[in-house]
Amino acid sequence: MGLTCVIHAGGKGERLHPITLSIPKPLIEIGIHKKPLIYWSMLPAIEYGIKRFVITTNYMSEKIEKFFETREWKDFDITVFREEEKLGSAGATKCCIEEGIIGKKDLVLMQNASDIIRNFLPKLLAFHEEHVKKGFEATIVTAQKFIVPSSKVEYDLKTYAVKSLRRRPELVWRDGEGSHVGMFVFSPTSLERFMSVKIPSNPEDSVVQDLIGEKRACAFVTDSWIPIKYASDVSAVNELDLRKFILG
Repeated sequence: MGLTCVIHAGGKGERLHPITLSIPKPLIEIGIHKKPLIYWSMLPAIEYGIKRFVITTNYMSEKIEKFFETREWKDFDITVFREEEKLGSAGATKCCIEEGIIGKKDLVLMQNASDIIRNFLPKLLAFHEEHVKKGFEATIVTAQKFIVPSSKVEYDLKTYAVKSLRRRPELVWRDGEGSHVGMFVFSPTSLERFMSVKIPSNPEDSVVQDLIGEKRACAFVTDSWIPIKYASDVSAVNELDLRKFILG
């Protein structure tokens, strides 16, 4: 059984216009020490020692393909799968399995190119292996903390007088709740489920819902992560040492 990291990088990044009119979102350079967003999203997997990556693309695919042709990636086994139509991350995974790009016996670590996580992969994969023994087929990564992208307004219910306005407040979920980090671990036994998904679709709408219904999906809980969705997110991470955030 091999370990393959599948990174979905097909979005247009429309919420980041005009930045993404000339460059795909995964290639936006961010952080104090400038590197493309997709590099930061891949860094935990690289540090863990994963060599096999599948990158699914749609928007400006040729630029992402060119990025991975550089010498920096010569020691990695990277396949860039270009979606000729919008497939969704579940649909793209289905096609990659059909074409043998993802092996049916692979353990698949799946994530989005726009999410920056901490380096918890050793714990995550050990957690997944432990729970496979208990009958689970997939692990959903969740976070206890989440930065709300819009401002939070508190007001009086009777007078509507505003009590406070906080920009990008941090939300801490109650026990038993969390934010989806956009990352999964799928055991080989769950990959067959992708073969019947509709196109376009995402795992959250199809495969994962079935696994949850059968009580075969478990949650790995981490503290926080950084999703890049808006221009304000880019501005915020440009003030961060992302290598330090990721690797500690």
